[in-house]
Amino acid sequence: MQFLFSDNTSAAYVTYMVKRYNEISTVPLGRTILQKLCYFAKHSGVPLKYDFEIYNYGPYSQELYSEVDDFKVDDLLVDTSKDNKSSKYKPGKNADALIKKYQARIDMYKERMDIIIHLFKKIDSNDFELYATLHYLYTSLKSYYSQPPELAELITKFKEIKGKKFSNSQIEGAYKELLRVGLVVGN
Repeated sequence: MQFLFSDNTSAAYVTYMVKRYNEISTVPLGRTILQKLCYFAKHSGVPLKYDFEIYNYGPYSQELYSEVDDFKVDDLLVDTSKDNKSSKYKPGKNADALIKKYQARIDMYKERMDIIIHLFKKIDSNDFELYATLHYLYTSLKSYYSQPPELAELITKFKEIKGKKFSNSQIEGAYKELLRVGLVVGN
């Protein structure tokens, strides 16, 4: 099997996550959820090549967004949505071939990817925005101060970016869940 654009480990990790997410979740896998799965996978140690910056719905990678078209051309994933305003990704007919080709590398990070996928298998894209933005702020503040931020400061910074879109209790709940699965460390 020859892949025109997507013969690399990052494409294999993304393809694996698309396949695995579709196997265990009832929530459709759209652009926003794919971006957040990859963001969390990268921050969990999966060596994805994509860089993320804060955007409208949380961390976003323009490179990942662009490469999804390559994944579709190589039939690693298909978009089964009915219109261009949304997306609904499923594994394509070549997904298993790429996963098999890079299976040894995938196996090295499979547990990390599966933890992320299981954590988010039931939440919608708005909650992905909450979790990912909160995590992005946490890691930014932790890097800046060289220690984990206090929850109160994290909530304040979050509200500066997202306004009143999410309540303090939603933010605290998301923080506790990120803490529980080890994506943040309390102080």
